[in-house]
Amino acid sequence: MKCCAEYAFEQFGAEKLTLCVFAQNEIARRCYEKSGFREIPESKRFPPDPRTRMNDPAVLGGLNPSSNGAANATALAKLYSALLPSGDNGIQLLSPETVAGATRLCRIPEDVLDFACWDKFGLGYALCGPENDLGRMFGHGGACGSEGFADKETGYAVGFTKNRLNATHPDHPLRNAISEILGLPRRIW
Repeated sequence: MKCCAEYAFEQFGAEKLTLCVFAQNEIARRCYEKSGFREIPESKRFPPDPRTRMNDPAVLGGLNPSSNGAANATALAKLYSALLPSGDNGIQLLSPETVAGATRLCRIPEDVLDFACWDKFGLGYALCGPENDLGRMFGHGGACGSEGFADKETGYAVGFTKNRLNATHPDHPLRNAISEILGLPRRIW
């Protein structure tokens, strides 16, 4: 562990390393403490709403493929635009065949679809199209209400970011109003 910490500080210029350890994992705790890590008092850990952790520099600088993408709305829209067949200014990130495969519903037959929930996934994308064509719209929502998605039928690519948490999460009235204006299905995630 000391070797890993030294490498992070010397090679990458890290200023701080933070580890999360399950309370019941005493062996790991002792290992980390012997390596120089110290427990952070409860009051100084993460703020009460866990979604605010996403703005912590340690989280933003980490490599968590499922949750720590950081972008503005324009960048999100450009990313999803480049996944559509027309691309973004001639740039097409994936072939139409690859996008078709990635936006095909992936779940076991016994797993009943609940259209009131957001848990319909292709290979890496949430599928949010209408019930009769789930893969038509694909993208992903963020921990605090941001969203990026593309609509294969209309050619829309949308990026939506927020600067404030709201108590109605995962239902975001402004995001839903934008969808209504664009004539897109409402998404809850």
